[in-house]
Amino acid sequence: MSEFSDRLQQLSPEQRAYSLQVLPAHLAGAGDQGRFEHLLTDFEFMQAKLDACGPEPLIADYDLRLPGDPGALELIQGAIRLSSYVIAKHPEQFASQAFGRLLPYRSISTIATFLEDVTATARRVWLKPLRPALSPPTTDLIRTMEGHSGGVNCVAIDPSGNRAVSGSNDQTLKVWDLKLGI
Repeated sequence: MSEFSDRLQQLSPEQRAYSLQVLPAHLAGAGDQGRFEHLLTDFEFMQAKLDACGPEPLIADYDLRLPGDPGALELIQGAIRLSSYVIAKHPEQFASQAFGRLLPYRSISTIATFLEDVTATARRVWLKPLRPALSPPTTDLIRTMEGHSGGVNCVAIDPSGNRAVSGSNDQTLKVWDLKLGI
C-alpha cells in the first residue's frame, strides 16, 4: 500500500473526497513537482479518484503540469482520456485500460514504474495484456464519445474548437463539449 493510500484510509469519507479533489492542485500550486508527479503516477490515488469523481477530474489534474514536466505524464493523461468512455461506466477496468494503452512506452522509466505499480497494487480482477492491443495515447484519436443510437452523418466544430455538433441517422443533433467529452 502506498504512503498516500495509508493516509487516505485514516480520513473520514468527507476528508477523503476533499483530498482526492484538491491535492493535485495544491501540489502544483505550491510548485512541488516531485510530489505532484508522484501522485499522478500513483495507481491507487488514480483509482480512488476515478471511483469517487469519474475520469474527467483526473484528466484535468494533468493539465496542472508544471513547465518542463516529463512526457510520461502526457502519455498517462492521454491513456486516461482515450479510456474515459469505458472507465466512466466501469472504473474497475482502469488497470486493464491504462496498462494496455501504455504498454508500448514501457521503455520510459516513469511508465515502466507506473505499469509495475498497476501490477502490484490493482485490487480488482483485471486483464493484463501481454502485448499492446489498445490505441496508444500518441495516435490521432483523442477521445471516443457516445450518445447517438444511429450512424453519424455530419460533424461541425465551432471556431473556438471547444464545441461540436453532430447529426445522426437517429434523427438527433448532439452538442458536445470537446474538452470534457460530453
